[in-house]
Amino acid sequence: MDLPCAAWTEHVEKKWNRLDVAEKRGFSTLTDINEMFCFGRSLITAEDGHMFSGVPEGYFVHKGCESAGKFREKGNSCFKSKDYSSAVLQYSRGVCYAPAGSEQLALCYANRSAALFHLCHYKECLEDINRALAHGYPSNLQPKLLSRKTQCLSHLQQQGAVQRKPTTGNRIELNVKDTQQDICLCFSSEKGRHIVATKTKKPGEVVFEDCAFSAVLIPGDGSSPDVNKKNAACTFGSEDRYCHRCLGHTLNPVPCAGCSYARYCGERCREQAWHGHHRWECPLGSELLAMGVLAQLALRVALTAGVENLKRAQDSLKDAPKQICKPKSERVCKTCCSAQTESAAEGTGCDTVKDFDLGCHDNTYTWVYSLLPHVEGHTASLRFLYAITVGMLYQRLQEACPPPPSWTNCVSVSDQHGSQSQCEDETAENMFWPPELSLLGVTALRHLLQLRCNAQAISAERVSDDHKGAVQASRQIRIATVVFPTLSLLNHSCRPNTSLSFSAPSQATASDGGIWVTVRASRAVHTGQELLHCYGPHFSRMKVRDRQRLLLEQYCFQCSCEACLQELQPGAEVSAADKLPPTHLRCPECANLLQDPCAYQVSRTEMEHSLQGTRDLLHQAQELIDADRPGQALQYLQQAATKAEHLEDTHHLQGQLFDTTARVYASMGNWHLAATHLSRSVAAIRSQYGEDSVELGQQMFKLVQLYFNGGEAVHALSVIPEARNLLARHCGPRCQELQELRAMEECLQGVL
Repeated sequence: MDLPCAAWTEHVEKKWNRLDVAEKRGFSTLTDINEMFCFGRSLITAEDGHMFSGVPEGYFVHKGCESAGKFREKGNSCFKSKDYSSAVLQYSRGVCYAPAGSEQLALCYANRSAALFHLCHYKECLEDINRALAHGYPSNLQPKLLSRKTQCLSHLQQQGAVQRKPTTGNRIELNVKDTQQDICLCFSSEKGRHIVATKTKKPGEVVFEDCAFSAVLIPGDGSSPDVNKKNAACTFGSEDRYCHRCLGHTLNPVPCAGCSYARYCGERCREQAWHGHHRWECPLGSELLAMGVLAQLALRVALTAGVENLKRAQDSLKDAPKQICKPKSERVCKTCCSAQTESAAEGTGCDTVKDFDLGCHDNTYTWVYSLLPHVEGHTASLRFLYAITVGMLYQRLQEACPPPPSWTNCVSVSDQHGSQSQCEDETAENMFWPPELSLLGVTALRHLLQLRCNAQAISAERVSDDHKGAVQASRQIRIATVVFPTLSLLNHSCRPNTSLSFSAPSQATASDGGIWVTVRASRAVHTGQELLHCYGPHFSRMKVRDRQRLLLEQYCFQCSCEACLQELQPGAEVSAADKLPPTHLRCPECANLLQDPCAYQVSRTEMEHSLQGTRDLLHQAQELIDADRPGQALQYLQQAATKAEHLEDTHHLQGQLFDTTARVYASMGNWHLAATHLSRSVAAIRSQYGEDSVELGQQMFKLVQLYFNGGEAVHALSVIPEARNLLARHCGPRCQELQELRAMEECLQGVL
């Protein structure tokens, strides 16, 4: 949820509409963020406070033994039906809702250890056993728990896991300073700040790595589980599966001691989150959830930064003009900007920026703070919503807890314009928060304005909890919103030359800063060429007009990337996303003849009606697959295939039909037919997304799995090389899919 919840948004909208013309005009003309914050705070009333307190009713984060007991009972029910994965998730909710020091907490830990044991996760099981004992697990029940502990130790010793050195997760261990030499930060009036390569990079090569300054996990459907709701037991969101600090996937999270929402992969992440930001966020848990991910991230960035980092960032912005210099390599400069002149002072030159330390995380806040807030790009009503929201969050912080130590010495800090805070007329009703500390709120508002254009979404593949077939239902979901200091400097292209892969550290390396992004060349990048990243609207997924509209609305710029310019030229060939089903289609009666198809024509209205009917049948089939009724699903798919006979095999809807049919046959154990249909889906993916797309690599990986399960070694080995190359290019050599491909390849080569 990027914006605040609907109830609060509507309340602030009414407040905006009640302003008189002069007040609206006065706020609309403000460009100074400090003045916007003060304006918003001056309008906050007791009615707003009452409304703000009532909004979080649907975001329950309080602990309680009764709630914990209900989740434990749900876990017991799943355990008895041998659905151990769901049992673990239910027990985890019980752990989070159980008050610290309560018997329920120890019972939930112990029960979760039993489910983990059945899933053969012995290390996690042992951790939960120790936690249960440490939290006062009843002595009369301890013998069974101690017996399970002995079995865990035995299994771990057999696996050699007790002495095994901790791994570093999926992140490639690079010397980040080395990659600093491969890129250069430049500036031009045309592009603003942008990054260019100083070394040629082949497809798949790492260009640079960047560590997130801060991140907030995006709640899923189960963000506010109501134990009294009938469907609460079957809804698990991202907050149930990932560490709220490092975003690592976790089977046995440990909870925050103060709220039922925040949970972590281990005690280390919990401790670091508490001292870094959560000790101030915890009392505002419900309000922060209701105010949305961006507001929470903006406040977290400000809390994490502190006043000393803010001072350095402000000083850096004041001295920014002095940091521009002529590049050492004229060749690099002249190739990274399309409108190059001899002098940067003339406004069209491209210059490098001094002191650009990629990976030097002592000054990364400077890059975060200097991101453009795009004040004029946001509507006045949206800026008003942000100002009131941050003002209320700041007021709640004052009421809930003492000020953060990193901000208590801000009395002498000025804003970036050199003037002292304009909110010094605040009363002393909160004696622990000096008036000058309103600078924290001003900084949070600045970040909120920035994040709408500069935040990065981290996605993950979510496999259905319900379907147990070989080809499971999966979809990409956003699990977090993150701000990366260096990645945020990359400009957009609808056809980028970089690919991103994200990784979280293991518990052993969690102290290194958390979430990392690895930027790789998705196609050849030459020395002096600008590095370009796609902000979301990709040329293969969206029409050019839709892309440009979305980028203008959300990111405040008119896209003029190479892909857009080519597609907007008169007579230019349209992109894959722009292609509509032609009115001259393949005729069902002559398509198989060795001659050109006839001029089989349908109207656009008939075409759309037919396509919608096919989509409806496909959706029904997918629901039947999830309900474990593959036979009925196949009947609907056959009807959909009949309706789609006039479409080319490479049409995206045909690709979806082939993919879903493959899932059905795989669930029936018919690997050959599943692979046959999935191979046709691969052809559609290749046509839609291109030969070098990550989507093609992911689909080919699924095809290898089907060939492997069906014992078709020759076919599997013929697909593995291309799948491996594509996944390595986009996801890196350590990704899970590549590890599985290597294991399958070794097994198949041994058979042959």
